[in-house]
Amino acid sequence: MKADEGSQGYIEMNPTSLQQLDGRTATRFNAVPPYHAWTRLCNTCERPDYVGIIRTVLGPDTDVTEAEAKRAIVVAALPYAERVLEPASADEIKRATGKPWKHVRDEDRDVLRDVLSDVQKQTRPTMSERGGCGMCAVSVSVGWTDAPSSLRWPDGSPTAMCSRCAATWRRRGEPPKIDRLRTLGVECSTGYSSLGYEAPADFRLYAETKNPDHAGSAEPWAYALGLVAFIEETWTDDPRLAPEHRRAEFEQRRDAILAEWRAQRRAEAVSAW
Repeated sequence: MKADEGSQGYIEMNPTSLQQLDGRTATRFNAVPPYHAWTRLCNTCERPDYVGIIRTVLGPDTDVTEAEAKRAIVVAALPYAERVLEPASADEIKRATGKPWKHVRDEDRDVLRDVLSDVQKQTRPTMSERGGCGMCAVSVSVGWTDAPSSLRWPDGSPTAMCSRCAATWRRRGEPPKIDRLRTLGVECSTGYSSLGYEAPADFRLYAETKNPDHAGSAEPWAYALGLVAFIEETWTDDPRLAPEHRRAEFEQRRDAILAEWRAQRRAEAVSAW
């Protein structure tokens, strides 16, 4: 015999139908969807809108992406409503708030707000309180790292490293001395590194230059014409070090220089006959 809709047998065969029952009906039929663990979901939470949850809990004007919202909710362990582990009683039914996420306490909101801020610092470019990167001058970065005490602004205040410079610094063992930081600056700016290599004597990091603007600049490693020339010379010598979108440009430069050099050698050989 086919189970009647709303009966215990029907619910066991169609566990998602529990969403369509109110609490009293579910109690009367002792409805127990085996994989729902006695937790009922509204239609909204069946396919959660994480941005909507964040804005419901923290305010409608909260600036957040779907990925940021999902990660913040998971990391903050935003509490769901109390699960019913036994047949729902009348008192438990009354505890339903009637408003989504109203059960979230103020302290849980504070945790979620702090976690969301940390998540966004890890995913969005921001400015550092210490100014632009003390190595490359870039003004915004996805994450910042305090620079070693050997790299300071001319007024003695501390500097920070952008995420790219900090990644190279960590990979090379976090050297504290300024001469090693300059060598890392060459690697960060050009891509060139070699065992025992030292930066040119006149190479200077951004914070070491005369009167640097603490705010930094939009582009990294563009704070001095001589530095730009040094970078381009390095890429011309080895175009593989250049960014992919400029590699063909420096391959052409190298080929032109080689062609000119070969022509000059031929002319010298002919004149010696």
